Amino acid sequence: MIRERRKTTRVAFVHPVTVKYKSCRYRGGIINLSLKGAYIAFRRPPNIKAGETVLLTMDLSQKTSDSLKISAKAVYEDKKNKGNGVCFVKMSLKSLIILRRILEFNLGDSSKIGRELKNYLA
Repeated sequence: MIRERRKTTRVAFVHPVTVKYKSCRYRGGIINLSLKGAYIAFRRPPNIKAGETVLLTMDLSQKTSDSLKISAKAVYEDKKNKGNGVCFVKMSLKSLIILRRILEFNLGDSSKIGRELKNYLA
């Protein structure tokens, strides 16, 4: 039996993302998302090694004020599926609020995300 290590709910959320890594920008796609991290798939993987820091930008509308910007650290490189698992390191309060709303909407249970957020911030 495989033991689940995640402490926050991960939801399926497919959305384009720009990943800035070592002064270059790469287009990828968020596949799933949680309060603490995400899985990102690439057509042409940028070869991000575990421990490397990246900046994620998700444009949620045509307005740049609706962009979600998060600093993250790669926790693993999935060469087979051309992706990376990342752990969020730093984000603005606005980005955290947007992330919470995305998770609540996709999970359909705002109280569960609220509890997880309370534990995450404690």
